[in-house]
Amino acid sequence: MCKMKEVSHVDRTVKKTINMLAIRGHVTGVTKKQVFLDGNAKQHYQQQIDANVTGLQLLTSPAVNNCLLTSASAHYYALYTGSPCGFTQREPHPGGRMIPFFRLLAILVTVYQGYSSKAEFHPDFSHVVFASPGVFLVGCDSESMTLSVAEDLITPCYFYSQSEARLITVLWERFDPQRVVYSYQINQSLWQNQDPSYQNRTQMFENEIAEGNVSLKLRNVSLMDAGMYRVNVSASSGQGFKDVRVMVGAIGHSPRFHSFVTKRNHSVLICDSAGWFPAPSVTWQNWWGLNITKYSQTHETDSRDGRVRVRSAMEFPTGSNGSYTCTIWNPLLYQGTSANYTLPSLGNNPDIHSRVTGGGRSVLTCLSSGWYPTPNLTWHNEHGQAMTKLSQTELTDDTRGSVSVKSTLRLEDDSNGNYTCAIWNPALKQGLRSSVTVLISRYKEIQSHWIAVGAIISMAIVVVAAVIKAKSIIMLIKKERKGHAAFSPAE
Repeated sequence: MCKMKEVSHVDRTVKKTINMLAIRGHVTGVTKKQVFLDGNAKQHYQQQIDANVTGLQLLTSPAVNNCLLTSASAHYYALYTGSPCGFTQREPHPGGRMIPFFRLLAILVTVYQGYSSKAEFHPDFSHVVFASPGVFLVGCDSESMTLSVAEDLITPCYFYSQSEARLITVLWERFDPQRVVYSYQINQSLWQNQDPSYQNRTQMFENEIAEGNVSLKLRNVSLMDAGMYRVNVSASSGQGFKDVRVMVGAIGHSPRFHSFVTKRNHSVLICDSAGWFPAPSVTWQNWWGLNITKYSQTHETDSRDGRVRVRSAMEFPTGSNGSYTCTIWNPLLYQGTSANYTLPSLGNNPDIHSRVTGGGRSVLTCLSSGWYPTPNLTWHNEHGQAMTKLSQTELTDDTRGSVSVKSTLRLEDDSNGNYTCAIWNPALKQGLRSSVTVLISRYKEIQSHWIAVGAIISMAIVVVAAVIKAKSIIMLIKKERKGHAAFSPAE
């Protein structure tokens, strides 16, 4: 492994100062001649450090405080990320302070120079100065790991030995019940004691074990792989172990919907999904986005493979319609899936409007709204014959997810009779209809009669006017004759 690095007198003084601060629980991170302190420790120790130590800088940084060294693997992360405290974009440790294990590590380890930018396990321990001899440490990136079924698991674990480690043996085992997951001994893997459930699924990075990488890769994990794992490392220079809890969850299928009508004529909508682990939560929302889960009833059923099937039922009063959303959520994986469903519904009774064009042809318009799913609309005459070729239908979606229909029927000349607009819901297997009577020929007959009457009346008026005119002319002639006869004797 790596050997003790020679340091100057100044470096030894710096090291002793760091150890003192670490023992008192104030150190959150260290770099070359820099110490990151928590709380008000910087202000408290600044004057003392300035007076006795040269080349040591005390810092307090919010970025460091947000990524406190919370595990033994922090010093490894500092080597390849360049982050003073090791972690980047991680939540602070719940305790707000270094855990005791790494507080001990802070006493022993001070990072001095050079960082590797590789995001793999290639720690360069030659850049680390240790304050105590004979140290052998085993650590992992996290004490627990969560993943989904069928994913590959990598447990990033390592060991450090101050003195050169020889005759390295690594044993990965699992508890409840105890079984061998992977075994490595003196430059070779051993398979004879491996549990059959892990055969051809496990791997270690053998070329890097001598450098401290004892990570385990487990392919295609299942729910049966969840549990507590332990990595045991032993060598000529020491031995140690670290436990890691593995949690496995499963995301089920997208929700499927079923609906039926009760004896009370209420609509019941069922949201159904299988393949979940652990048991998921179910929430309902209406078309306005309001949570209506409290009106539902949810039941869970375990399957043989340990997964859960969930069914949630929502009952609606007669005549209810609109779109509803069912969301199923996995609390372990923080993932879920949702689907929308619109209740099948009968719309309003068809309303038929009639008008007559200037050419005397009749146009019928059938209107109805509130249908779901998209209905079928047909026109029929009084003989039951379809009039589809003469009609034109328009469909419009409204804000609640239902459909409005408008259909226009243009009748041919002399198309007297009874016409029916029928709308059918294929999901409910129900429909509505309305009828209207058209009398185009009678209209034309009446129209022709009125024209004849008008002509007769006009002719009568002309005749009467002519007679009156003739009488007036005759009377005028008679008057002139009488006047002439009376004038002649006087001469």
